Amino acid sequence: MELHRESKIPLYQQIKDAIRLQIEAGDWRPGQQIPSEPELSEGLGVARGTVRNAITELVHEGWLERRQGDGTYVTRRSLEQRLMGFYSFAREARERGQELTSRVLEWTTVRCSEGLARRLEQPAGEPVLHVTRLRLLEGEPVVLESCLIPAAVAAPLREEDFTQGALYDALEERCGVRILLAEESFSAITLGAYEAELLQVPPGAPALSVERVAYAPGRHPVELRLGTLRGDRCRFRIELR
Repeated sequence: MELHRESKIPLYQQIKDAIRLQIEAGDWRPGQQIPSEPELSEGLGVARGTVRNAITELVHEGWLERRQGDGTYVTRRSLEQRLMGFYSFAREARERGQELTSRVLEWTTVRCSEGLARRLEQPAGEPVLHVTRLRLLEGEPVVLESCLIPAAVAAPLREEDFTQGALYDALEERCGVRILLAEESFSAITLGAYEAELLQVPPGAPALSVERVAYAPGRHPVELRLGTLRGDRCRFRIELR
């Protein structure tokens, strides 16, 4: 870790950037303890407060965590999704060697309201499967989502299909429905008490609200999904060409 004292970038920011780079490069791995503030301060030849400012910001951004009386550790990896085309959290986690599990909180059939009927292109009053599930990355809750699927499409699905693997795989294998494309919108929110309790963060914590409509061939909507993603454990990566 090398600091450039003539740079216009503050020393604490240089330290912060260097630590984050070491984490992203895999030099410091999830669960690994980093050097203490006095060790970093002495090694870099800067005031301890400068190091503390860098570490504090990395803690707030979810890269590091302080353990009382035990030091500072690299947090577990975020659920990262690349936005270069159609994606699935379950498939992405599997490719990265991470365990993503789901816990079904609600499994019920509701009647289409007029608004929902328009979104799913169903007659008002038609039955719709409504499933709410909590998704956990390596045992830690990171996503709360509700899926609404026309009952005629979802008839072959079982509750277990929403706890294991990718839902769209189950739709294709059990229902003969292939998801061809989806439209998504994102917005930044703060969590209310109910969502915060389920996601195990304080009320008011930052999060992403994601709304998706998934389409089968012929652009027939077969799912409306409303997701709430923890801001400190989920991130999206976009490749710009």
